[in-house]
Amino acid sequence: MNFRTICAIVSAFAAASANAQSFNVDVGSADAVPGASYAAAGLKGKWNAIQATHVTPFMTGPHPQAEPLFDLNGTPTNVVVHQFGGMDLDAKTDDFTDGDDAALMNDYRATHSTSLETCLYINNLIPGDYEVTTYAWMPVDNTMVSKVRFDFSPYIPLVGGGTWPGGHVEGVTFARHIITVSPGPGMTFIGMHVGVPSGGDTVIGAPLNGFQLRLLPEDAPADMNCDGEVDGRDIDDFVMAMTSEESYRSENPTCNIYHGDMNNNGSVGIEDLNAFVAAVMAG
Repeated sequence: MNFRTICAIVSAFAAASANAQSFNVDVGSADAVPGASYAAAGLKGKWNAIQATHVTPFMTGPHPQAEPLFDLNGTPTNVVVHQFGGMDLDAKTDDFTDGDDAALMNDYRATHSTSLETCLYINNLIPGDYEVTTYAWMPVDNTMVSKVRFDFSPYIPLVGGGTWPGGHVEGVTFARHIITVSPGPGMTFIGMHVGVPSGGDTVIGAPLNGFQLRLLPEDAPADMNCDGEVDGRDIDDFVMAMTSEESYRSENPTCNIYHGDMNNNGSVGIEDLNAFVAAVMAG
């Protein structure tokens, strides 16, 4: 068996494993759901349609009324999600969106209070690091800006404030977070919160259009193609990660772009180059 065959088998296994704990979720009407070929700003695969109805009593753990999720392959799982706080399930027709973009972004769960957020709790995930892509863009009323935060994460970006840019743009249509699910008594769930920032428009409200959840491979600095080795084969992917995050994610859908974040500042850039070159030379 040659090297190319081995790499193909390993890549296929990695993709299958990642897909089994990766999820695409459209919050809104079950009649308007993106197709499985739609990747949005993440991975292609089956999209779950949930209404994210407010349920009581409040709890972070699995709720009796939680909705089960299918993975990217369309396989049923024991991963469940429930929502607390979000008030209205709404939809608007934004003239600049169409197709799968419109299916994801034109309907949403909204909150109209600065003190009560739309809170999703995702339970029964296996331990590990997850990339969470949260869509929080208001169709039609595009001046609305929402805050997106997660339990136990200090990073609280704002999303929105612009018309549909023709495709997904971080900070305009979505935010990304890396969230760790712990195996023990720590954080064993993912808690996502979308809300109206201080001074925001509570009449329009803060939307949650949907989210994508992706299990990341274990941290392996400089291993940009996730083949388990740090060598010259990682160079092209590192350059791609520096110059076009979208292209990198498309070419390496089950890898972890943050393997190139050599200085741990949350992005891959020219400042990581020297450490990356040193790692390749040492490998």
